[in-house]
Amino acid sequence: MLNGLDQNYVELVIGLIKERADLVPDLWRLGKYFFEAPDRYDEKSLKKAWREDTNVLLTELVSVLENANDGSAKSIKIAVSDWIKSKNIGFGKIMMPLRVALVGALEGVDVFEIVFYIGKKETIGRINALIQHNSKVVIRFKVKILNNFNLMVFKSGNSSKFKTNYLINKFNKPS
Repeated sequence: MLNGLDQNYVELVIGLIKERADLVPDLWRLGKYFFEAPDRYDEKSLKKAWREDTNVLLTELVSVLENANDGSAKSIKIAVSDWIKSKNIGFGKIMMPLRVALVGALEGVDVFEIVFYIGKKETIGRINALIQHNSKVVIRFKVKILNNFNLMVFKSGNSSKFKTNYLINKFNKPS
């Protein structure tokens, strides 16, 4: 054991990431997501990966993962791929936000290798953390837009209830 870590696990992780590393210190930067969940998400990656229905799709993905055979990365990949095909959606619609949930950015080794090595429980926890994070971001964005709109209405002297109610209804729809 290396400070409480299984030496075999560390060697497996190094085997997955060593081709991407130029120097030994690069190993932690390139593989820390195997040992700890992201503490923040790259905003550019999140913007690229997130769509209106991503929360719903990731919630469904959690159910798929809970029922998937997690005996190998390949078996997890088959379960997720079959589900994506049955939904008739593109792989990027799931794989990009899943990668952001697992790694914190659109980078890293094969997603299914990550899922296999960190395990279902950790994977599901990271997916749920991203869903919760992004729900808060969306709410803050909607509140900011509404506040800016109300300020514009106030400054223009037009307090039309129709416009305000329209925007409130539009931005309070579930994402």
